[in-house]
Formats: sequence, C-alpha cells, structure tokens
Amino acid sequence: MISYLKTFLLALISAPFAALPVSHGAHFAFLSDVLHFAGPEQSDRRGFYYAVISVTFSLVAFVALRKLYFAALSAPFLPERDAAARSAKRARLRRLLHLSLSVLPALVLVIPVQLPLKNVSYLVDVFVSLLGPDYLLVTAFCCAANGLFLFISFWYAARRTVPAVQAARTPGVLRFAVYQVPAHFLPGLSHVGLGATNLLLTDVAQTGIVREALFYYTPALFLVNVVRIVRYLVGGLVVDPRMAAVAVGGALLGCIPVVALLSRINLKKTFIFFALYSIVFGGAIAVYAFWDVLRTMI
Repeated sequence: MISYLKTFLLALISAPFAALPVSHGAHFAFLSDVLHFAGPEQSDRRGFYYAVISVTFSLVAFVALRKLYFAALSAPFLPERDAAARSAKRARLRRLLHLSLSVLPALVLVIPVQLPLKNVSYLVDVFVSLLGPDYLLVTAFCCAANGLFLFISFWYAARRTVPAVQAARTPGVLRFAVYQVPAHFLPGLSHVGLGATNLLLTDVAQTGIVREALFYYTPALFLVNVVRIVRYLVGGLVVDPRMAAVAVGGALLGCIPVVALLSRINLKKTFIFFALYSIVFGGAIAVYAFWDVLRTMI
C-alpha cells in the first residue's frame, strides 16, 4: 500500500511540471529519492515510471491541442479550390514541416553509445541514468541554469522592438529543436523552459509561447518515452500493472488542471516566478544532496 501511495504522490507532483517552465525530471529525481521510491541500482524502475508519467502528460497535451495537430497532419489532404484554400493549405503544410523538424531530437536519442555510465547503451538511457540519487547535484545545477535562461529571455523580451508573431518561424523552430536536446539528457532543464526561452528570442508573442512550446515539444517527449517503455518491457522489467495504473491516475490528476489553465495564463506575468522557483528549487536539491552526503559520512 505504501508503494502505491509513493507512486501516486510522485506522479501527482511531478507530472504538472511537464507543462511548466520548470523541469519535471528534477521533481521526479528529487521526490523519488525523498520518498525512497527506487534505490541507486534501480534505474530501470525509475526510468519506467518516469516514462509512464511523461507519456501520460503527452496524451493530455495531445488532447488539449488536438485541433492544431489535426490541422497540421491533415494538410497534405486539403483541396485547393481557390486562392484562399491554397494559402490555408500552404500555412498548414508549413506547420507540418515545423512539427517534423521538432521531432529530430527524438531521432538523435536512439543512437547507440558507449559511455562510463551504468545501464547506458543508447543516448536515450543517459537521462534515466542521471535521474539517480548519485547525480542530484547535477540536477540542482541544471535547475539553477534553467532559471537563469528564463531570466535572460524575460530581459530580452522586455527590450525587443521587432513586431511579435503568433506562430514560430522556420529558423525559430530549428533553434527550438536544438534547444530541446540538452533537456533530453539533463534532469533539471525544462523542455518548456528552454522552448519558451527560444520562442521569446525568436519574437513569438507572449500569448502564443505556451501553445507553441507544448505543440512542438510534446511529440518528441512522447516518442522518446514510448521507446523507453518498450525497451524496459522487452528487456524483462517486471512491472506491477496496478502500480502503473496508479502512476497514470496520479499524472492525469496532476496535469489535466494545469494544461487546462495554461491557455488563460499570461506567461510574461509568471516568467519571473518560474525563474525564481527553478533557482530556489535547484538550491534546495543541492542542500538536500550535500546533507545526504554529510549524513552518510558522519
């Protein structure tokens, strides 16, 4: 019973941050250690439940943005009856191209590697390996760096003079894809945080940043974590279906209200808060990690 409660709390608290400019991987790593959810040698168990939580969030985001995804995916099949229809089709095709570009980081992660990290045979395994308690200080540093990225973006947005656009341009989407790569490797860096940073730097309007960031990063997050789940199951990881269901339920309960509220949030008014939160949370993880090390030495 205690294990189910730990799983529920882990999913409930960490899942909402997948939609916010603060890392849900950092919350997962910190809480899994605080709750003693998985030991240092149980990276597969940590990775599996992190992937379940991430896939659950991705499905919620897909439903919330279903009209945008349908418009992009149906673009090749639209008729071209007149000039207006041709113009609409070109716009949707451009959106589909941008969506394809945003998935490129997910393809990079299936490259096989040999690194001095336990249980790492593909790049997709690096993130999970760093979720462990031995790397909490790395997570803390990345959380602080994420907050600084947000501050820089806010400073830039307050001083830009070029007209803002509602949808990201092609060069901006390419940069967005590149910015996402570190977040696929380092817990503590937020996909939305780095995405919002990039979109602010490419002059996307405040009202469109959250939508654009979620639209472009969710498919890559979904694909990467589906790959993780399949690899764990094929590799023989024994999973309790009831505990997996509890993780899904906790993640749904946590992220559905947040995703629903995002459409009503002015990111500019919350940017400083999330930047400060990320830095403070990184500091709290660092203090916890140092105290844990001192406690084992005494």
